[in-house]
Amino acid sequence: LYPLVDLLLKQEFGLDFEIVLIPQNDVDKSKLDDPQIKVFPYEKGLGLSHYRNEGVKHASGNIIAFIDDDEIPKNNKWLSNLVNPILKNEAKVVTAGTDIPLKQGFLADSISLLGYPGGAALGFKALWKVDKNNFTHHLCSGNFAIKKSLFNELGGFPKELKSGTEDVFLSKKLEEAKIPILYEEDATIDHLPRTSLLEFMKWHFRRGCAAAEYSRLQLFSTNQFVHLFKILLASIKKSAATPYLAMILLLWPLQYLCQAWGMLYNRIKN
Repeated sequence: LYPLVDLLLKQEFGLDFEIVLIPQNDVDKSKLDDPQIKVFPYEKGLGLSHYRNEGVKHASGNIIAFIDDDEIPKNNKWLSNLVNPILKNEAKVVTAGTDIPLKQGFLADSISLLGYPGGAALGFKALWKVDKNNFTHHLCSGNFAIKKSLFNELGGFPKELKSGTEDVFLSKKLEEAKIPILYEEDATIDHLPRTSLLEFMKWHFRRGCAAAEYSRLQLFSTNQFVHLFKILLASIKKSAATPYLAMILLLWPLQYLCQAWGMLYNRIKN
């Protein structure tokens, strides 16, 4: 969190901006002692959508830019790259993916080559279609900007989505409203790698819980299932003739076993 905040304060934006933090753990306020920073602590267990919605509620700006505490801007232009297209009326929503560079350990690299989150080592365009005008139909909830009025008009993130998939839901709402999402590659951010098998399995268990929550609000489309195999092909293509390929072929079914476990657990629980 603290290295992220330091880099956010150094963003070269040219306009006033504030940093709204929604922590669920105790924070060292001495490291957050700046008039631009507002901290609103919340208890754990309320869900990702709830915390993101509360961040928007506490924000006084007209444009909201989302970033998570396991992400780091690549440079001091991240905020301007993400927000300027909205200020110039070139788009109403702007997104970019995340990057997890290779050479961070064999397992971490193999996990990154599966494409999540936000493209990771594969890149955003390997996972989601971007047209010739740089518009897409998917946003990354940890790296996008939107007008506050539009976010509220769309109803924000559903509180039922506690474990994830809030980006999938909002992307669908924007598509239904015929509002394209501008993909801004220069706003790509670095994401911390997942370095242990247990961490990988827990993450996909949560994704399974998220899928169960999403299915209670909206049915998954055929295209969403086809998309899973598109990612696998992109992973195999990127890792072909490398030592990573065998590990990817082991991790790919494991992630869906963990997701199935998470989905079953969530459905029984509810």
